[in-house]
Amino acid sequence: MYTGGEQPPVLLWEYVMPRRMSLVSRDRIAALVQARPKAVGPRLGYLSMKYGIPARAFADLLHVSEPTVYRWFYGESEPTPSTLVNIRRLLAVFRVAAAAGDLPLPGSHGERMLAVRDVILKHKPKPVQ
Repeated sequence: MYTGGEQPPVLLWEYVMPRRMSLVSRDRIAALVQARPKAVGPRLGYLSMKYGIPARAFADLLHVSEPTVYRWFYGESEPTPSTLVNIRRLLAVFRVAAAAGDLPLPGSHGERMLAVRDVILKHKPKPVQ
């Protein structure tokens, strides 16, 4: 029982995901992409690594938790059909940004979080009038 004098216990839902993926995690995602090339989650993880897009950015943009994004990366769960539509839109924007030379994102985690917004605003398709 926590009495207040020592460090409070870390609750599972308060656990903060690391800001850099370990080599083991990177290898795991790469193996999943090769084994299941059509799986969206591992491809999202690969793009996160390749382009420096933080998992937290995907979570914010898709209105899910960061652990959910990591479960997609590792093939442990699949996005819902409605989320899949939004993921495909994001992937299209990031493909255009990469072709334009705006990816990979440089800087610290915080700088990359801010840069994601700028990249999306710059490269998202313009509405048809």
